Amino acid sequence: MTISLVNFKELAYTLKNDPVICKIEQKRQLLSKVSPFYFTAMGPNDGSDTDESVKTRLISGKQLRRASTSLHSGVYLSALGLLLARCHPINILELGSCVGISAMYLLYGISLGCGGKLLTFEGSPELRDMAQRNIDEFVIEENLKSVSYTSILGNFDITLPKTLRSVDYSIDLAFIDG
Repeated sequence: MTISLVNFKELAYTLKNDPVICKIEQKRQLLSKVSPFYFTAMGPNDGSDTDESVKTRLISGKQLRRASTSLHSGVYLSALGLLLARCHPINILELGSCVGISAMYLLYGISLGCGGKLLTFEGSPELRDMAQRNIDEFVIEENLKSVSYTSILGNFDITLPKTLRSVDYSIDLAFIDG
């Protein structure tokens, strides 16, 4: 199966006005209303930060919204999930759940195809809890039956190798968002 870049962009453009995609974007926009809270941060904060230690940081709702996948990028994630799951269920690994927006885009995309599984990793207990609530609510609201997800909490350096050794299926796509 060959998909051209033009076809992929057309698919993404078509998905842009999909009602479910619009709901995900609404959830992302509502993040700006979240009250500031402290969360556990694993490792460096950005490219200039070299401190590998675990820290507690304050984050605002506006920062959460900016850190979450936008509608523009989200439609490409959904289109990618759909294209990959066209012929058979797929397995996706996501590093960096944050609050679950990217996971929702991916799960929706694969639900439009043959379905699949998402393994999503998050280092912060606070963000992982928020992501799980958001993803669980989304899967139930949208009645996504052909998908499942597992959320793994902890430092990627420890949880990723351990998890990959324990799963009994291959990973078709790795999405690094953290």
